Amino acid sequence: MTTMPMILLRVAEGVDVAVGDEYPDDHVFDVPDNGKLVLGQLTDKTSWWMGGPYKGTLADYIAECRGEAKSSKHCGRTGR
Repeated sequence: MTTMPMILLRVAEGVDVAVGDEYPDDHVFDVPDNGKLVLGQLTDKTSWWMGGPYKGTLADYIAECRGEAKSSKHCGRTGR
């Protein structure tokens, strides 16, 4: 069974991935130190930036970042 893409890669800095790629919710992102991704959730149209180092899913990243300032080096939500 194929999982429908639910995440769109909008920006990639220091990470070897292609802008415009789509990923399922359970995709494990591997962002190196000083790397940055901006990921759009296709279901609710929100965008999140993911700062490295980090390895895991977007859902886990969001859960780990709850309570951190939007301007923190590691976590942030870019808005709708």
